[in-house]
Amino acid sequence: IIGSRQKPPSGWELLEGVKMDVRFTGAMEQFWQSSLQSRPDISNAIVRRFIATPRGVHRNFPGGPNARSYDPTIRPWYRQAQAHPDNNAIATPY
Repeated sequence: IIGSRQKPPSGWELLEGVKMDVRFTGAMEQFWQSSLQSRPDISNAIVRRFIATPRGVHRNFPGGPNARSYDPTIRPWYRQAQAHPDNNAIATPY
């Protein structure tokens, strides 16, 4: 179904706002990629970048698989971002 124009099977409807979250997080991933290309010196300083939404959309850069049980809402960076929504959250590796 991915990439096709067929209607998804019943029960596969996206929650309200998820499409917007996917577009937003995709734009962030494009920003991260262009930043890395224009500033290769930061690749040694910033190992991974993460973004997640309360609706369950999450991305990491550079990409990689996550376990199905992965829950970004329990991670220190997510909690820090929730507590300070006007700031970037920076977390130590774990």
